[in-house]
Amino acid sequence: MAPSLRDGLKQAADDEGCSLNAYVVQVLAAAAGHRARFRGTVEAGPTAVEQQDDLRTLPRGNSGMPVDWTEKDRHRNARGSFQTVAMSEHEQTVVVEMMLFADFNCPWHYVEWKELGAELWPPGFALRRSQTS
Repeated sequence: MAPSLRDGLKQAADDEGCSLNAYVVQVLAAAAGHRARFRGTVEAGPTAVEQQDDLRTLPRGNSGMPVDWTEKDRHRNARGSFQTVAMSEHEQTVVVEMMLFADFNCPWHYVEWKELGAELWPPGFALRRSQTS
């Protein structure tokens, strides 16, 4: 390694308050596109905004279901919990309409609601006129 590169990395690591090795791992992770290795902090992990961004950018099939099987399981679990709570608070027709809206417009909403404390009603959802009377 060139001395000027080593000195530059050492100075940057000192500025960030971490070791040279920890800083280089973050640089390599960033260059490799492995976002989880350099986001948030060790103690707290990714921020709520980073978690929300991760949910919204998951690869999904046509039905809105995540492609990855672990994420698919997480989605199904959150969707089931969402349905249970929604059914305890609203009529079945309202819940069906709400879930159809979420399935096709914001499928990530179930996990955001369960894990990140989002509101029960999906953003942008409004009851049809026939349901409001």
